[in-house]
Amino acid sequence: MVNIIADNILSPLGETTADNLRAVRDGRSALREHRLEGVPEPCVASLFEPPIPFEEGLERTIRASLADAASRGILVDAASSDVIFIVSSTKGNVAQFERIGASAEKVARRFGNQNRPIVVSNACISGLSAQILAMRLLRARLYRTAIVAGMDVQGKFIVSGFQSFKALSPEPCRPFDGDRCGLNLGEAAASMILSSDESLAANALWTMADGAVRNDAVHISNPSRTGEGSLRAISRLGVSADALACISAHGTATLFNDEMEAAAIDRAGLANVPTFSLKGYYGHTMGAAGILETIITLHAVQEGWIPATRGYAEAGTSHEIRVTANEVAANPRSEVLKLLSGFGGCNAAVRFTPSRPPRGEETVPADGNFTISLPWEGRGGVAGQCVCVLTPADAPDGLTALYRSEVGDYPKFYKMDPLCKLGLLATERLLNAENPDRRASLADITPSDDRAVVIFTRCGSLADDRAYNETICDAENYFPSPSVFVYTLANIVTGEIAIRNRYMGETSCYILEEKDWPLMEQIIATTFQDKGIRSVIGGWLDIEDEKHFEAELRIWSK
Repeated sequence: MVNIIADNILSPLGETTADNLRAVRDGRSALREHRLEGVPEPCVASLFEPPIPFEEGLERTIRASLADAASRGILVDAASSDVIFIVSSTKGNVAQFERIGASAEKVARRFGNQNRPIVVSNACISGLSAQILAMRLLRARLYRTAIVAGMDVQGKFIVSGFQSFKALSPEPCRPFDGDRCGLNLGEAAASMILSSDESLAANALWTMADGAVRNDAVHISNPSRTGEGSLRAISRLGVSADALACISAHGTATLFNDEMEAAAIDRAGLANVPTFSLKGYYGHTMGAAGILETIITLHAVQEGWIPATRGYAEAGTSHEIRVTANEVAANPRSEVLKLLSGFGGCNAAVRFTPSRPPRGEETVPADGNFTISLPWEGRGGVAGQCVCVLTPADAPDGLTALYRSEVGDYPKFYKMDPLCKLGLLATERLLNAENPDRRASLADITPSDDRAVVIFTRCGSLADDRAYNETICDAENYFPSPSVFVYTLANIVTGEIAIRNRYMGETSCYILEEKDWPLMEQIIATTFQDKGIRSVIGGWLDIEDEKHFEAELRIWSK
């Protein structure tokens, strides 16, 4: 059993969870108009004033979570070898073109922790993906405690990108409302400490019951109109309307996201469950969103209330769901469902429960013991197969020439960023080795959700970051392109692989400062805790430019 034993929220609304909870209940919002240097148009956002750097924000919120634990008699030794640091971030401090993995290592070392930290960079669902990974690693007995922290620094790079999509609202956002016209961005640093230590269960606030990630395999920037990916993630959790106190939705206030999310909730049979969004208070805090919104939701329900959806007045989705226009009462002993969706077609759902079994009852779910034994050949039927290695020596004339000679039937390749091009080519080689007749049946491929795509990288999308930055370098040379911006998200490579092959299973992207196969294999192995996953395409994809790259992918199955 994995319990949440401490947490913290650092935001423009306050420096503690209690401050933020009080602000939300009072209906206060940090959204206001800002004019950012180098951005021609103003934007409505929730920003730190004065600014808080990325690493500082992570460190401050983690220290506050450790202090929260200590205040309740729980002493967490962050330097211990059985503690893993997991950072949730979409772009980190992209303005400085810093590798997020390097920043995560600096933060972990400041606490004396020598384990390699894991960065979850899964677009908007990163915060929930990070919690799911923590839960899996703790269930597998690989660590006893996970410190999960998320943050993104907003600035010209990110704001201009969302402006290029025409996705930003010129006023405070209105989630699920008929007059919604876009999202607001926000900054926050949020953290939680999770533990599988049974002796701490009595002090725990909530338990992570289960979580799932699913891809809709439709488009890298537009969600499935029917909410298929989110629906499949929800369905994996076995939730029932009668058991839920509420649904904490993504609720970005964009036209398509809210419509898709309402469709998924309705199709899952949860239309009558109180549903709310916190974006009207904080804006979209990206890597922090899944953590911040989870913390607010769990504390509110524990106190017996469900937040109002600030900005919501009248239903604006074709699927009718029960959006909270005002605060409503909650049963503190009921379960909670948290949802997020993001670019790259990814969708996440996590179910939380306040119930805790007495000491001595089983501490892992009834569907299996997740202790991992490596190497793979000793894991009772799970084995590595079909290896693909791709280096510059395999593409002496460049990736495009390799595409023309080996693939040639997927013109979308030409608009991809270098990481996605590398991922597509490596995956094509891998899958053709798995099934030599695959190319003949690609047009008739049947969607499947039992294969996951789990990618690790060091540089992520830094190559495309530099290309996009050239489009916004100054006021006279300002032409942000949505087709370039979307590829600045490292997880888009997993979405492109999913779309090409109609994979609707889990897609996850992790950033490590070094290629670390033992750690990568541990993470891939824990993916099979999702009982719907039968195989995983996983491995290393990293590219600095067309002369410096490496791909090493494998297929695991059970």
